Amino acid sequence: MKKLIRVWEDPITVLEEMKRIEKEYQEQGYEVKRIMNCIQLVLEDGCVEIWWENGAIWQEIKEKMED
Repeated sequence: MKKLIRVWEDPITVLEEMKRIEKEYQEQGYEVKRIMNCIQLVLEDGCVEIWWENGAIWQEIKEKMED
């Protein structure tokens, strides 16, 4: 389920905010991947994706699919 993290309407400064969020998670010890305009936190049982869309920064938890 998609969850609003914060409203961020400025498309010019959103890239810097996304870099700040990415760095914050790296400093907390998370494995972080950048996929296009999305930050992905890699977890044992899935991932958390964070992205900017329509004036807001969103996150969604995705579980690993069983093979």
